[in-house]
Amino acid sequence: SITVEFRLEEGDDLVAITNAIYEAAFTYDPSLPPAGDYLRQHVRSILYDETLYEDNWAKITYTVTAYLSTAEQEQYINRIVPEILSALFPEGEDYTTKELIDLIYRFIRDNLEYRTSTELTAGSAYSGLSVQETTCNGYAALLYRLLLEAGIECRIITGYYQGAYHAWNLILTPEGWRNVDATLDDQLPELLKGIEFREYYLFHSTTFFGHERDYRFLTENFLMDYPE
Repeated sequence: SITVEFRLEEGDDLVAITNAIYEAAFTYDPSLPPAGDYLRQHVRSILYDETLYEDNWAKITYTVTAYLSTAEQEQYINRIVPEILSALFPEGEDYTTKELIDLIYRFIRDNLEYRTSTELTAGSAYSGLSVQETTCNGYAALLYRLLLEAGIECRIITGYYQGAYHAWNLILTPEGWRNVDATLDDQLPELLKGIEFREYYLFHSTTFFGHERDYRFLTENFLMDYPE
């Protein structure tokens, strides 16, 4: 649990402040791969307790009641991600941004299998690496971790694909930010995978058909911060 105490000023909205503090906990910082979007997508449920005192003092307690992974599992992720990148990119060789993205994306497609599940940990990056099966959330989270630790900026985007809630990624390329959906590309027939056919790889939003972002990824500020 984390508790924040403060004094309300005239006109302050406690609900708005509660939400703002929550959002601040998941602030995107490309130098902190285990935080930001990755952490947000691994918090399964959280409770809020707001208390008002005399003289306009307020206290908000945030309690995470369920994570998609344990501390031990995240320690495993912290160890294995650098090992994966070292295997993909041997020292002494130079790679373009496009090559880095290509090789990491191919690793995700070659080593994960998609599954739908109500099991708590099924949507974690850990599930993807430990049993090679995960949901769209695990695909997006693992791609996020690998790209950020390789020095490529990336976001996890949530929303809907053909009416079903879904997660995918937005990646910074030399041409601007582009959408990828490793989950859907990994479900293409094996024959198409073999010739590196990618139907959902590095697309501008205007041609990334079937995907509808959550509102927070459509705000004017977000679109200005992540121009395509």
